[in-house]
Amino acid sequence: MPNVRAMGIRKAEETMEAAGFKTKTKKATNYLGLGYVVTSSPGGGQQAPKGATITLALV
Repeated sequence: MPNVRAMGIRKAEETMEAAGFKTKTKKATNYLGLGYVVTSSPGGGQQAPKGATITLALV
């Protein structure tokens, strides 16, 4: 799975779609409204089946 940490949300979603994943977003605990990915679940570099939904936490 691609590492999208510190990417803007649009670029992160495009990267995940190109790799065969779906995405959903949530606000991180320290959300500031900046629109950047602070973490993903599962994390970058981990295994996930194609078509899986990846949760992107935004700061």
